[in-house]
Amino acid sequence: MIGLKIGGIVVAAFIAGAFVASPELRAYAAATVTSADIVDGTIQSIDIGTGQVKNSDIGASAVTNSKIGNSAVTSSKIADGAIGYADVSRNLIAVEHRKDCNCGGTGWDPDGTSSVQLLYDSRITPNSTVAITVVDSILNCWTYADSIASGFVVVRCSSTIPNFTGINYAIFNNPAYG
Repeated sequence: MIGLKIGGIVVAAFIAGAFVASPELRAYAAATVTSADIVDGTIQSIDIGTGQVKNSDIGASAVTNSKIGNSAVTSSKIADGAIGYADVSRNLIAVEHRKDCNCGGTGWDPDGTSSVQLLYDSRITPNSTVAITVVDSILNCWTYADSIASGFVVVRCSSTIPNFTGINYAIFNNPAYG
């Protein structure tokens, strides 16, 4: 019986010694897990509490395109008013100003004799919406959806478009239609 008691004490001492000597067991027992106790690459999302990674934990330029999953940035994650013209492809929205180029049928070339003029821009497709504002003249002008073709749009005004009249315009292309 004494042998059994001594054996139990020896086993208990062995377990206690192994417990104290083992960094894995010691860390768990004392709730003091340190970086040295963690194998690199073993922390997973489930191991991190919600809201525990702060902006100060992320290094400058640490979040790059390659680290963002496809379709991960959604409309709800973009602040209202945060996307500007410089952030949008010129194939989606193009904003331009053209002066009368006197170029004989390219660009914008009112001749002072007609209330109809063609506005040429290679980004215009049959599926484009083109909004215009005439400058340097007080005219009421518009485009017709049925007059849009590839590369140009017909601009119609309430009266003759004077020679040297400039135009501001925006081309909106719906990516669903190419």
